[in-house]
Amino acid sequence: MRRPRDLADRRRRGAPGQRLAAALLDELTARHPLTTVETTITPGNAASLALFAAYAARHRADVEQTVFFDDGLFPGDWRPPEVLPT
Repeated sequence: MRRPRDLADRRRRGAPGQRLAAALLDELTARHPLTTVETTITPGNAASLALFAAYAARHRADVEQTVFFDDGLFPGDWRPPEVLPT
């Protein structure tokens, strides 16, 4: 099992934040084998889209995207839909 310091060291070697998030996802997968990962991401959130695309590539998984929460569900000002990559 990796110690938190190991994860912090990995973060310093990569892009700020992205390496830590990737390390956490990989560690979660190592501890608890997953068959599916689901999250919602707004289409403009390039960092999160890249994070999960890279995670899928590292784990040889396909990524499918569907609109999960469309803009009609959010009151008030227009908000982009939440996309569900699975």
